[in-house]
Amino acid sequence: MFGNGLLVLYRSLARHPLYAALNLLGLAAGIAVFLVLSMVVNYERSYNRWLPHANQVYRIDSIFTNSGQAPQEYASATFAAQAPLRQDFPQIRDSAREMDRADTVTAGTTVGNENITYADPSFLHVIELPLV
Repeated sequence: MFGNGLLVLYRSLARHPLYAALNLLGLAAGIAVFLVLSMVVNYERSYNRWLPHANQVYRIDSIFTNSGQAPQEYASATFAAQAPLRQDFPQIRDSAREMDRADTVTAGTTVGNENITYADPSFLHVIELPLV
């Protein structure tokens, strides 16, 4: 049975080589695209996997829509969203806010600009990172 299938395949390849080559190239391209997309999905799903309890941590994004423009998504939300969300969703165990901003920093006589991240005291309850 298997030998008969191989014989039919060989005859088809011998009769229509261009058609067979196009089919093989299409199959190879399809498999390559599938493998690359699988690797991208695996990377995206494993991005925060190193964090403890990463499956229980969520980020709130904001989407701004201006008329005549495409919606713009930002990885941030207003600070006023924390209390209403905790009131509407009682299953939220803890929440934390963080904000990045450039500030002037003084160390002795040296003055410079640094990017500083401000966070709520509960930040280390949400993202359980060990500190030294």
